[in-house]
Amino acid sequence: MMWDQFHNRWQFTGTMVANTAIRVGAGSESYDPLSTDLPVVRDERGQPYIPGSSLKGVLRARLEQLVRTLENPPQGSGTKSAHLPWNGRGACDPLDHNRCCVPNEVAEHLRASDPNRWPQAVYQRSCRICRTFGSQWLAGKVSIPDLYPVSEAEVLSELRDGVSIDRDKGTVDNKFDFEVVSAGSTFAFNAYAENLDPDHDEPGLLLIVLEELKSGMLRVGGFKSRGLGVVELKDLRVTRVNAPQRGNAASIKSYLEYLQGKLPTPLSDEAIDDLVWKCVSHLTGEERGDTHA
Repeated sequence: MMWDQFHNRWQFTGTMVANTAIRVGAGSESYDPLSTDLPVVRDERGQPYIPGSSLKGVLRARLEQLVRTLENPPQGSGTKSAHLPWNGRGACDPLDHNRCCVPNEVAEHLRASDPNRWPQAVYQRSCRICRTFGSQWLAGKVSIPDLYPVSEAEVLSELRDGVSIDRDKGTVDNKFDFEVVSAGSTFAFNAYAENLDPDHDEPGLLLIVLEELKSGMLRVGGFKSRGLGVVELKDLRVTRVNAPQRGNAASIKSYLEYLQGKLPTPLSDEAIDDLVWKCVSHLTGEERGDTHA
């Protein structure tokens, strides 16, 4: 599903809990001589937060791993992938020309040959992940706003000591301190997705990686090798609103209520489970078995 029409809107809400200390750096050393060497990123009120782009990158990277593991790329891909449409399958490597689903020269050729329909041609050639999260040619369907503290009292920070090692001498080169957000801090999680294509299992794809986030299997921020960054998504709530359909009074009423601030009934655990199993079975080419009973 592309962007020329509105088809659906999904909303995912919950609470992100730091099971260990987490560190999302501000990007540079502080110029304040009395401050820490490596501060965490903070909002305009001075409160630590988790940038939505950081979390989105974690989710995309994990889904790329899963899709490459479970679903084979288009036949003949690799060095010939530039000439084969991926048709919403597999996960390309946008940094590798030979494994990119839409290389620059292919996109430019499509635009020059048919300026009016080249977006549709690019979309057809794009892989599963680029269709969902976007690429340099496609707008992503998933949006994750910054995660701000549930309350200021529930987000604390602390300083820790670190050392850098001289790789040649094998000795301590420099001592520094760095700031982390304390374990137990809680942040409000919101994510939105528009025009997810159920025929290509895009809702199930997002729910798979959110289930991993619920299980505490993903990490955010830096210093992960030191044990930092373990987070857990709690109280996940999934809602969906579909576009109003002409002649369908119920769909029109549901959409108008949504515009007035009334969220649809959340999906049940069974419905979420079904979407996840359907996606996994399609990725692996295996039908759902009785083991799920």
